[in-house]
Amino acid sequence: MKSDAKTAVELAEQLDVKAAFSNSHLRELCVKLSGYHYNAIEARGKFYEKLDEESRAHYLPRYPERVRAAHLIALLTDLPPGFIFNWATGRRDEKKPDTTQRLKRGAEPWRDKRHAPG
Repeated sequence: MKSDAKTAVELAEQLDVKAAFSNSHLRELCVKLSGYHYNAIEARGKFYEKLDEESRAHYLPRYPERVRAAHLIALLTDLPPGFIFNWATGRRDEKKPDTTQRLKRGAEPWRDKRHAPG
């Protein structure tokens, strides 16, 4: 799913906004991401494609390009744009730090003499 999101965002970045909504390869990637039928993605694309620039600006940020591309994919897939952006950029791929160490006996800072006040 993450690789499809990255591919979709990269493709959307390369295309003009109007062309992106009508691009069949991008629509197929959106079908894979969302699980919706191709016709549903196509209908959404046609709706946004018909809008003039000013009306489309209510749905899509104009820049930065990668954020705009993630929002475009979000409009077609009905997925949160933040998820798509994170998947496409790998922004949240890092593993969370192991917090169990601080929960072990004796590891609490308030019990550690190095952290004692004064």
